Amino acid sequence: MSEKEQLVRIHFTFTPHQGGPSGEVVWAKEIKPGVYELRNEPMYVPKELNLAWGDIVAASPIDGDTGFLEFEQVLERRDA
Repeated sequence: MSEKEQLVRIHFTFTPHQGGPSGEVVWAKEIKPGVYELRNEPMYVPKELNLAWGDIVAASPIDGDTGFLEFEQVLERRDA
């Protein structure tokens, strides 16, 4: 790839499990407005979401000037 890939940060909010974190931020590449491809493996997002590198998700801007997006839903699995 000749150009540096532009990535955004998507925040996932969830109920903590056994004292763990209540959220996680992952990197993603914008496919089109509101649609992103994950660019790293989530470590703390609940296993029932079954998220992985390359999955396509919907996200929207978080209120305020945080520079983060908030996860909304999984749109497509990388192995689908």
